[in-house]
Amino acid sequence: MKEKISMPSLRTVQVSWFEDKRVSAPSGDLTLEQVADIICNPKCTFLQGRVLGYTKTAYAMLKQGKKQAYDHWKGKMPAFTPAGLFRERRAISCCIAETGAALIDFDHLPEDVCQEVLKKAKTLSYVVFAWRSLSRNGVHLLIALPDSGTFKENIEPAQRQVIKDMAIPGLELDKVCKDVSRLCFFNHDPELYVNWDAESMVLSEEVKQTVQTPRRKDVPRRGVCNKPDIRLFMADLERYFNAKMAGLVKGSTATPTAGLAGMCNSRGYAEAEVVDLCWKQFGSRTGQTEEEFRNTFSFVYRKYADQFASKKDEALFKGATYLGKAALAAEAAIDVLEKDIELPVLPKEVYELLPTFFTDVLNLEKREVHEADAVVIGLLPLLGAALNNTEVYEGKWVYPAVYATVVGKPASGKGAVSSIQFLSALWEHHLQQYYEGNDTQPAHRVGGDITLAKFVEQLRDNGAYPLLQHDSEMNAMAKANKNRDTGGYDPILNKAYEGEDVLRSTKTAGNIVVKAPKLQLSMTGTKGQFFNAFETNENGLTSRLLGYVMPEKVKYKKLVYIESEDALKEQEKAGLQERYEQLAASQANHNTPMRWVLSEKHTNKLNSLIKKQLEDSSDTPYEESTIIRMRAKVIRIAAILSAVRFFETGGDAELNPFSTGYLTIDDKSFRAACLTVETSLEHTLALQSMLSEASGRKPMHLRKDWRDQFIEQLPDVFKYSEGLQLCLEYGKRKDSWKKALHYWREKGLLEKCENGKWVKLKPAPEADAPKQP
Repeated sequence: MKEKISMPSLRTVQVSWFEDKRVSAPSGDLTLEQVADIICNPKCTFLQGRVLGYTKTAYAMLKQGKKQAYDHWKGKMPAFTPAGLFRERRAISCCIAETGAALIDFDHLPEDVCQEVLKKAKTLSYVVFAWRSLSRNGVHLLIALPDSGTFKENIEPAQRQVIKDMAIPGLELDKVCKDVSRLCFFNHDPELYVNWDAESMVLSEEVKQTVQTPRRKDVPRRGVCNKPDIRLFMADLERYFNAKMAGLVKGSTATPTAGLAGMCNSRGYAEAEVVDLCWKQFGSRTGQTEEEFRNTFSFVYRKYADQFASKKDEALFKGATYLGKAALAAEAAIDVLEKDIELPVLPKEVYELLPTFFTDVLNLEKREVHEADAVVIGLLPLLGAALNNTEVYEGKWVYPAVYATVVGKPASGKGAVSSIQFLSALWEHHLQQYYEGNDTQPAHRVGGDITLAKFVEQLRDNGAYPLLQHDSEMNAMAKANKNRDTGGYDPILNKAYEGEDVLRSTKTAGNIVVKAPKLQLSMTGTKGQFFNAFETNENGLTSRLLGYVMPEKVKYKKLVYIESEDALKEQEKAGLQERYEQLAASQANHNTPMRWVLSEKHTNKLNSLIKKQLEDSSDTPYEESTIIRMRAKVIRIAAILSAVRFFETGGDAELNPFSTGYLTIDDKSFRAACLTVETSLEHTLALQSMLSEASGRKPMHLRKDWRDQFIEQLPDVFKYSEGLQLCLEYGKRKDSWKKALHYWREKGLLEKCENGKWVKLKPAPEADAPKQP
């Protein structure tokens, strides 16, 4: 939880400010008194007067009807977060303190209503600021929220209280200000109303009664650490570092650097405050280059952003010494950050809405709640792989691909996904026998370690049959995918998900075109394996995942004595295999595809669901795309559930008159899909938060060749053996050394003498290069 800054000293309340709305990292902190000066003082030198200049320019563009130019200048305006103080980036997880204030926006108001809103605002005791918006047809209010409760608990009642107190018929406020990370532009208004004596809002009884959700019981909130003086902190950090190095087992040189970053991060120092000091004081002793040191430092800050300024053990830092023996033990907090994270489980209602096949699989054995959830998540791509003749409409007709990913510690129960793979064994065997001896052999499933060439060829050979990529070890997928020669199939996964054609050229098969490939993905692994397999959110693959995270606490599952095993269990398994085969065979025998669509009622509900999620989202770069892709996940899961239910109830697509040309998804399937995807969203976003994010596009440059850098480390004259030793220490092999010698000789950088030694040569000047005077 976050601390809420007390409201009595309004002038000194701090907020974060940003260069413009496109920048995710805060540029610094400002007091509300400084904010007021920036808004109303035409002589304010903040950012060299940019606020005044941009305000005039943007408003002039708007008056001239140049909306695009207005939006351009508006996008360049600096801004601040009225409701919170942030570190590292503007995201809810990086909010280290709530200000106790909130922004209220009124947009698109006639001039007389603007005047009335401003007039009324000056009579309300809880209004701190009131000023015109950049377009001049709106009003911003900064209000003091009620004393108790968090921003999230107070914002909706506060908005209702403002509307009630304004008492202006038809007045509506901008409801997107419900996010603590919401930005407000620094637009100039010389008539800014300021009330430093503002009091916390008191909710009327009428407003309290309209609150639909009960207020949570007040709980202690995480506070902003009282950071020690940087000099004292660095002195204690020196003792910590020495102890760390003394006990370091020879291995990764990143360990001490990561420890330093973790300590700085947990004490509330922003990365920019300490990274230079730490490099100067410790860098040469870590065994890393400056680039490696800074990359490690940045990685720890990014990965453990939620630990920023956290008080895991307040007693740890009391007294003159901040980093004593107890602090060394605190480094373990870096590895156990996630232990307090509680993610939602699938609602019980989902289980009541599932087709009978799901229920029968779940009844095979007694499972913990999270194991049952994992089974449901894992069954979706597995059953989808049986629907070889099913399409769903989501703006275009596509195959209902589902990319299920279950992540957890060893023995956390994620193996439940692998335990249900037996269901398709009979169909898989049938498929192999039917096509035995053919030039092309369709496959039901492949592992995660498949090469790119084989992956594309198998998608081609499968034709109308879906391909299930399943692996219980994401590391296999990570290693195969990252291999320069055999990997790199993230784009294939993305294209298959969207139903787009895959075009590839392989050494064995030449140019391959796979028309609308059908692919299902089912992966399990640990958090570290997930990180290695996906690495980044930038290519969009993670936003397509149906993620689920198993709980941190591992529960022992008792071994059942063999004679206690249910004798009918194997028969039940065989029966389920037969039902799976019948489902897949019935699909394969249909000439006309089963096409599923949402009803108009479901379409409207789904649009409302996505809209609400987007309104509640933060500005985390990957969050918006993940929410938007909820739509496809809901439609596809609903189609899979409907198709299975259709088969169970004896429906036959061949006998269906197809008067409309498609089938309508049933209410139960749609409801179950919505609840499943809503739950999975929280898990998927949690998984995405572990991956790297680009802070901005870097300048393009040619790929660096290690040989061009390594030659600088060679002496001017050296023996073959001396150079080879240096090359091996550089981390290269003997074969690489031989190829490097050939490379340098061809470039005219190296020459072999008669005595067997090698001599470095200066590169010849280019013919067109200007002569030096």
